[in-house]
Amino acid sequence: MKQWINKHKYICFGGVVIVLALAAAYFLGSSHKTSHTITDEELAQTVENTSDGLTAAEEDPSADSGVEAIRRSVSADGEKNNRSETEQTPETTESSAAQPPQSSTETGSSEDAGPAATTQAASSDAGQTTTEAETESTTEQTEPTVTCTISVSCSEILDHMDALDPSKAGLIPADGSILAPVTVTVTDGESVYDVLRSTCSNMGILLDATYSPIYGSAYIRGINNIYEFDCGNLSGWKYRVNGEYPNYGCSAYMVKDGDVIEWTYTCSMD
Repeated sequence: MKQWINKHKYICFGGVVIVLALAAAYFLGSSHKTSHTITDEELAQTVENTSDGLTAAEEDPSADSGVEAIRRSVSADGEKNNRSETEQTPETTESSAAQPPQSSTETGSSEDAGPAATTQAASSDAGQTTTEAETESTTEQTEPTVTCTISVSCSEILDHMDALDPSKAGLIPADGSILAPVTVTVTDGESVYDVLRSTCSNMGILLDATYSPIYGSAYIRGINNIYEFDCGNLSGWKYRVNGEYPNYGCSAYMVKDGDVIEWTYTCSMD
């Protein structure tokens, strides 16, 4: 047995080398995608070449150099694969470094700024609206006003019922007063007509007026459905202020503070 081993030691050694070479090739091929895969033809050629070398080694001791060449070839392949892996690693690192991670903090800050900006804008608009409302309120409060007294009466018709249109008899109050004297506050610069119109509107009294080119002013045709000519050809409405009849239209007389305005229905226009 010992003699057989001594005689065939190169074959045994060569077999071990082949197994190691195959194992190394398998390991390197599995670990690196870029490593060379040994095909069946290459494996067969390697085994054939190794067998030929081992056979020659048995016959010539100097053939040990062939075994060493195989060992060096295997080692060279391993070093080459290692260098390939080392070269690929920096590229991967550089590629990863070239793509900096996105900052979620910055994105969040930008998104959070949206509601804050909207809130500030809404607050600004609300503040502006409030300021405008306060300004308008202040302006209204600071407008000068005057106080006056106004009344409406058709008591003169009571003395001329025979001349009254029968269809209007039911509209005449028993005392002839359509609007008892009432004190009102109006904006300075309003006319007698403005005061009558606003007061009748507030009191629910029907007022019918038109513009008169002759007087360049409003002309009152009817109050409380009692119209001109309802009690004779010379009947109609007229006004006086502080006991006097102005010689111009009611929309031309500007009311002054403390004025007493009286609207009366006359049957003779005296």
